[in-house]
Amino acid sequence: MLGKGQVKLVVPNPPPHWGASTWQMPEGRSPGNIPEKGPLAERAKAILDIAKTLEVLETSGVPVITFGQDMFPAFWSRSSGLKSPLRMDSATEIARAHRMRARLGLGGGQLVANPVPAADEIPAETMKPIIAQALADAQASGISAKAVTPFLLSRIFDLTGGA
Repeated sequence: MLGKGQVKLVVPNPPPHWGASTWQMPEGRSPGNIPEKGPLAERAKAILDIAKTLEVLETSGVPVITFGQDMFPAFWSRSSGLKSPLRMDSATEIARAHRMRARLGLGGGQLVANPVPAADEIPAETMKPIIAQALADAQASGISAKAVTPFLLSRIFDLTGGA
């Protein structure tokens, strides 16, 4: 149960990953009917096709907010290279936006992306060739469907030596 002033947000599951040609949602779900309560999204998945995800969310009317910066973050990186649709600098501001949607009768939640702390960042320029190699390895190995994500994460771990 949420207390007064608390807001929990949810991300569509599953989001599109690199190499996906379509985005299939579980039956009865769509980005536009994201529940109003659920887990807070901190960072985009490591292998998420962020541009495709932002497009699906935008066309579905789901607000996408980045906390404290103008660029949308990636998992290991503070910037995905994509401008965030919205920037908000406080939890109060984010909660106010969520309550405003409710007052306007707009159902569903909103996505809030919280960038990785600067001290923990691995720059996108460092990760891009590693992810590209992992994707090429998956394709060469005939990896598909649900096996893609675990394969890519394991391969990225191997290529980085666990760093």
